[in-house]
Parts: sequence; C-alpha cells; structure tokens
Amino acid sequence: MEKLVEVSDEVVPIDFVLGTKCRATVRLRSLSATASIAFKVQTSSPHKFLVNPPTGLIPPLTQTTIQIILKPQPQIPSSFPRSTDDRFLIHTARVGSGHPGTITSWTYDVKLKVVFVSPFLLRHAVNTGDCDAVRSMIKVQRMLLADLSTREAESLYRVANRLDNSGDMVSLLLRARLKVDSIFIHLVKPDFSSVNMSKQTEVEDESGSPETKKPSPAKSFGRRNKKDGDLQDPLTVCGSDMMLMILSHLDAHSLASTLLVSQQWRTLASSDTIWSKQCEELWAQKAHLPRFLRTKGLSKLSAYSLSVEDGKRTRVMKEDLWDHSWEFHFREMAPDYWRNLDPYWTGEDPPMHRYFHPDGSQTADSNDQVWGGHESCYSIVTSFLANGKMREHYVRINRWPQMRISRRQDWGWEMSNHLYCYSSVPDAHMQGGTGPFLPIL
Repeated sequence: MEKLVEVSDEVVPIDFVLGTKCRATVRLRSLSATASIAFKVQTSSPHKFLVNPPTGLIPPLTQTTIQIILKPQPQIPSSFPRSTDDRFLIHTARVGSGHPGTITSWTYDVKLKVVFVSPFLLRHAVNTGDCDAVRSMIKVQRMLLADLSTREAESLYRVANRLDNSGDMVSLLLRARLKVDSIFIHLVKPDFSSVNMSKQTEVEDESGSPETKKPSPAKSFGRRNKKDGDLQDPLTVCGSDMMLMILSHLDAHSLASTLLVSQQWRTLASSDTIWSKQCEELWAQKAHLPRFLRTKGLSKLSAYSLSVEDGKRTRVMKEDLWDHSWEFHFREMAPDYWRNLDPYWTGEDPPMHRYFHPDGSQTADSNDQVWGGHESCYSIVTSFLANGKMREHYVRINRWPQMRISRRQDWGWEMSNHLYCYSSVPDAHMQGGTGPFLPIL
C-alpha cells in the first residue's frame, strides 16, 4: 500500500493538567507530487478528544497542521505516560479535486499513539512514589526535568524526600539531572538506606540504550577488603580529620554532592571549616553581598547557597535601589544634545550618578549638567502568572520608558532601555551587606 502522508511524530504528547483543556500539534506532509491528498482523523475516545480540523486536503508536497485537543478531565489518566485506551487513526486518499466529504474509499495510513507527560503528572508520580512512572516519563520526554523552573524543581525534590522510598526516588531524579542547588541538598535529609550503594546502577544514555554508571570515587574508595566481601566507607577507613582535609580541596559542586552519601558524610561535609573557604572564594570580586548573610547563627553552607541563589535573582527590590549608588549614561540612540553632556561619551569627567531614596524620589550629584534640578520619582512594577512565574518586571523613572532588569556575573545590577542605562556601583565592602533583609526566592 502506497504511503501518501508523513507525520511529524507518531506519538502525540499531551501536556496534561487536571481540569484544563490540553492541546498537541501534529504536522502532516503530503508525499504526492501530482495530486492533493485528502485526510480524515478518527479517535478511539471521541468523548475525550477533539480534532481540528477532522478532515482536509493537502496540496501536493506541502504540509498542514492539525490540533489534538483533550477536553478538561476531572481525574488523572488511568495509565500514564502511555495511554492504552487512546489512539488516533489517520485515513488518506488521493483526490484530483473536491471535498473530503465526497470520498467513499479511504485507505488507512497512520496510527498515532497518545502519551500523557507533564510536570503535573510528574509531581503526582513522585508524590505517590511511583518510580516506574517517573522513569517512563523521563524516557518519553528527556527535557521534562530540564524544563522545570528552579522553584518547581526544588518543590519536587522536597516531595521526593518525604517518601518512604525517598532514597530510590531522589537517586532517580538526580541521575536524570533535576536542577536543584546545594541549598536544597543540605536543607533536606534524603534516606539512602533503601539504595544499595555498592552496586552499579544501570541508566539509559541519550540514545536510549542502557549503560552502566560507574560508582563515584566516594563509593569505590577503600575497596581493599573486596576479597572478603566488605565494602568499607572511606570515612571509616581514613577518619574524619583526614577526610576533612581531602574534602577541603574539592570545588563547591563536588563538595555539595558528598552531602548525599550518608548522614555521617553530611555532618562532616557541611562543616563551617570547609565552607568558610568556599564562601571567601565565591565572594571575592563580587559587586554586592546580600544583607541576610549577616544573620546570626547562619551556617557557612547556608550562606554560600543563599548567596548563589541571590546572585541569580533578577527581581530588583526597593532595598536594592536604595542601598546602591548608580552610574548613569545615555545610550547611542539618545539625542546628540544629551550625549554631548554625558561624560560617558565625552570622556572628560567622572561618570554621572543617580540615587534612589525610600520616599520614592531620585536625585543626582549637584554638578550634574543633565539633571537640571527637576523633580523625579521612580516605581517598580511586578506582575505574576497563575503558576507563580514573573510575567512582567521593570523599573520606570517618571514617565520615561520602562527599564529592563538584568544581573552581571559579578552580581551587579543593570537597568536599561533604548535611551539610557543604570549600573550599580560595586559596594561589597559595605558593612552589613546590601539588599533585602530576607532571601527573595
């Protein structure tokens, strides 16, 4: 039987959300060079799915798009990710002209399978401790964990650690590269007692074929008594003083990984002695240091983790504006008159500075030729989507165009539009730190 169309994918991935209409797109491409191809889509579950359009004509060697629409469902699918009850059939026929409704003889061409994969279902599977479902979803959609926001990944990690089989689930998620930073590694205490750490773990590589994951050095070290069947913990073999010296030579990422080995390793690897050095290396040459790092009783591990998270923050707060002085310059698109007064362009004087105040006003240096002594106020506008993600965030001066917010690698701030740019002046030496009093996650 001649194949008349080609589909983009014979598996239809549905991003399932409970009680919400969900859509997936399938592209059909005609393989006929001379005649148009009529198609008709049928589903085994018409009470659940809609197809738009259900029929149509594809001109020679062109493609068309159809939408698979899942009606709002009151409950989670009985089986996922692979749905055993839901499938689609695409019938095709070669036609010279006319409407698909006049065709009486169709040929079966393509069968589509349905898979339900979404962060909602992933969280449900983790919450129920279903490792097989989690493993299957990751296999079907390898970017599922990578596409999670930081907040979603951290929430998923916490859920996994509350399970009875937390060791298996956490190990599975971390092997699949769940994006969690060291702050959440040390705030939770995973139980790996159910995982046989002495055995090699079989995982799948990107091509889908199984490969053997070699034990990490922390697990393979100290196998001197392997003949007797004993696998000794290097912490037991070397002692805490020796291991503390060894751990002090690791980078922060490797050091954070050792927190997951066991409770004894966690106690040793979270020592302030080790993390004080890591903090000093991290904070060197940074423009700003968060105020909450001075919190009494805060461990060095927590200080490191919280400062890394704060360095990624792109939501500027009022305290950030107040605490820093800001270099100001016009951009190339600004009028020549302004740029001719700007030391950034003339190179004759120190750069212009701007200062934000808690009362909502903004001022400049007394000798600023651009300022002109006029009144100025500022506002911070932030809006959120229903899922908690920021939809819009900007700073506006008077009625001038809104400024986009960004961070530099040295944790400095930049606010800019097409006319001018603000850059925070480094002040890491400031006693007590700068910015909000509490972490903004």
